[in-house]
Amino acid sequence: MTILTQLYLVVLSIYSSNFKKFKTQLPISLYEFAEYVDSYHKNSNLKFSAEYDDLKSVSPRHSHKAADLEVNHQKNRFFNVLPYDHSRVKLLSIDDVPGSDYINANYIQGFTSSREYIACQGPIPSTIEDHWRLIWEQNVHVIVMLTKYNEKGMVKCEKYIPVDLNDSKQYGDLVVELLTCSSMNSFEYRTLRVKLGEKERTIKHFHFLDWNDFSANVQFDIMIDFIKEVRNFIQPPDLEGPMLVHCSAGVGRTGTFIAIDFMIQHIDKHGVDSTVDIFNFVLNMRENRTSMVQTEEQYIFIHDCIREYLSRLHQHDNPTFNIEDEPFYQNTKTQLYENVVLDASQNTEL
Repeated sequence: MTILTQLYLVVLSIYSSNFKKFKTQLPISLYEFAEYVDSYHKNSNLKFSAEYDDLKSVSPRHSHKAADLEVNHQKNRFFNVLPYDHSRVKLLSIDDVPGSDYINANYIQGFTSSREYIACQGPIPSTIEDHWRLIWEQNVHVIVMLTKYNEKGMVKCEKYIPVDLNDSKQYGDLVVELLTCSSMNSFEYRTLRVKLGEKERTIKHFHFLDWNDFSANVQFDIMIDFIKEVRNFIQPPDLEGPMLVHCSAGVGRTGTFIAIDFMIQHIDKHGVDSTVDIFNFVLNMRENRTSMVQTEEQYIFIHDCIREYLSRLHQHDNPTFNIEDEPFYQNTKTQLYENVVLDASQNTEL
């Protein structure tokens, strides 16, 4: 055996052993999407499990030096969900206040802009003012909140808006007033007036109420209806800045919402003759914020929602078409934030 042949076999061996690790998925034709999803659900979601394992194996890890600074430690709800330096949202620095430009939030690329979304953790007591600074400085007009303030006796997000109509609260230099509140089927819609001196803006706040942490136990049609309602409420001026999306950690439910919203925009724009690439979209989100779409169940849920949305479009185009009720896949397991190490003062935040 020649040296060249030996070298070739070594390279081939390395390539073969690492192929799975560096595997990516091809875009899926929307015409074949339902069949694709059904096949992945077989054998207790075996193919979905393998694909999600692939996703985790190729997900990037980037530096988070700003989050590691001692002055910023207590601004993080979870010590293993930290914003990457290259994509973190920077607040305007306050003179003589170290770390004043820091908040646990990242820009996420969307359908219309490289900064269409800001994925953010739910504020903790010490970051409520910073949360509102982010909203004002980034010209945010739409907030999507995907967590309850308390779930199963644990604090998931600090209250950061007034409770009563026409009530106002001051957060740093900003005054926030609750103008309207409407209860919809699965969410609450509020309008808020935010004032800084003589300047003021109206913020639209959408609070989805039926989604527990780490889970995907939401009916597909309810999630689609919520996303469509959010988009229906948005007017062109609302899109001057990013949409702020947050849950508790700002990765699981947040990443899942963004992925479904993006895919629906893509389908509405390009039609069913196009393809979708959920795997690589989630991977791209993880390029900018860690752990986006945090569990296998949430990854499956994205596919099921898009399948349901395509079924709706098919029914709209073919009114006599009958489709069986979609199955409701509940969580079979939960996954905590990986390798979490909490300070004693934050034990109630999980």
